[in-house]
Amino acid sequence: MKVKDFGKISDGRSAHLYTLVNANGMKVDITDIGAAIRSIRIPDENGDKVDVVLGYDEALPYETGDKFFGATVGRFAGQVKDACFTMNGETYKLPKNDGPNCLHGGDHGFKTRLFDVEVIDDSSVKCTYVSPDLEEGFPGNLKLEVVYKLNDSNGIEIHYNAVSDKDTILNITN
Repeated sequence: MKVKDFGKISDGRSAHLYTLVNANGMKVDITDIGAAIRSIRIPDENGDKVDVVLGYDEALPYETGDKFFGATVGRFAGQVKDACFTMNGETYKLPKNDGPNCLHGGDHGFKTRLFDVEVIDDSSVKCTYVSPDLEEGFPGNLKLEVVYKLNDSNGIEIHYNAVSDKDTILNITN
């Protein structure tokens, strides 16, 4: 597993790239900013490695840009109509960032968050983020784990695990 500096985000913290490698030499870069897939390099017909995803060259645009390149999207991927929902008799108001609606978790969402990363082995990492109660208006302290595993069939497995201490809505994707 290769780990390298990926620059600083707006609050001065450092972001990193984690390069997953499989037995075939395929490589996937994961960054801790947004738990995003930064690049996927696969062999072409000549055996040269080509990158098949869009990604930024440094960390800051993952936090400040308007694209969701490879990012973990949430707390709620997609739109929440009228930027509010009612659960257990309580109405929760969310940021209106897509006309009258809330898109992809609000103004900041998971794509802008710096995740903690645990290296599992050369081909997998676990990215963890704790979203506090009412962050972007969503109820519950939510612990999210995203595990990326590059398998020897040149596939990327993404496993999500989330636990909240309150009833909440959740729709995670990449």
